[in-house]
Amino acid sequence: MAIVSVPGKVILVGEHAVVHGKRAIASTIDRRLYAKFEKVEDDVLTLNIPDYSYEKNWDISELSGLSDDDLSNLSDGLTLVQAFLYLYKNIIKIKLGVKVTVKSQFLVGIGLGSSAAFNTAISTGFLQINGDIEYTSEFADEDLKTISDWSFKGETIIHGTPSGIDNTICTYGGALMFHQGKIEHFPRIPELSIIVSNTGIARDTKLYVMKVTGLLNLYESVVDPLLDCLDNIAIRIYDLFHEFSTSEYETDDDKIEDKHQIESQIGV
Repeated sequence: MAIVSVPGKVILVGEHAVVHGKRAIASTIDRRLYAKFEKVEDDVLTLNIPDYSYEKNWDISELSGLSDDDLSNLSDGLTLVQAFLYLYKNIIKIKLGVKVTVKSQFLVGIGLGSSAAFNTAISTGFLQINGDIEYTSEFADEDLKTISDWSFKGETIIHGTPSGIDNTICTYGGALMFHQGKIEHFPRIPELSIIVSNTGIARDTKLYVMKVTGLLNLYESVVDPLLDCLDNIAIRIYDLFHEFSTSEYETDDDKIEDKHQIESQIGV
């Protein structure tokens, strides 16, 4: 049996802009998703998500005969489940029954990285079961990259064209700046009090990514400079955090307010 714990995340600046090659800064939060992996004697794969009263079994021999595209027919119309089946089918190379139980301290669709945490946890558990990675006191750098790469593949199934920042921050933890696949970690950041308000309205990341992309394609001369503004704000926050690493720093509340205003102008 293995238990994997993955943190949720917040994107402090650059959400959606990061999809279009701009910088973004993300941090993990003190809420986590847990996945328990249990080997079973039967040739059955089980996914159990008690918080959403979801449990389903699949015959392993049936999965092995399907293409990746065919997995959607077994996913109850849920891309999260399709990603789960994809990761099992492509990571596990032996005939092995597994029951996976997932519990989370944060809700789906509120911007805290629920799908990335799920994909990261599932990738980690399956890679460990298959013997591809090994955890002692911590994961090796190459193992973290392997986890993040598989998690990104799951994210692609769910979101279409993700930037890669969500699976990266959920895998590596801490706080980082992400720019076109490149990662810069912060040695330390100030303790931030972040208020997350749940409006009760779930957001579909894939739809919002498509919405911003559509606006950019139609009004590039208007939208791209707004994304550049978000990029510049990310650079300013990056500099502030590095100042904090070596000395005292002052917050720049105006930049955060500017960020909110710009994001509202691009419909997010």
